[in-house]
Amino acid sequence: MKNPLKLGIPKGSLQNATIALFQRSGWDINVNGRSYFPEINDDTIECAICRAQEMSNYVENGT
Repeated sequence: MKNPLKLGIPKGSLQNATIALFQRSGWDINVNGRSYFPEINDDTIECAICRAQEMSNYVENGT
């Protein structure tokens, strides 16, 4: 897709709860080992795992 939605998943204690929330909404997110870019069953969304404290910086920069 040309401009995918970028989804940040918080690393650490919030990670499993966030993934479970999206699974209840119909999206399957697969975290593969030490990768920071999990797979999701929607081609219009890109995922990245990052520290919750850094998410606002990524939003501000558009990354």
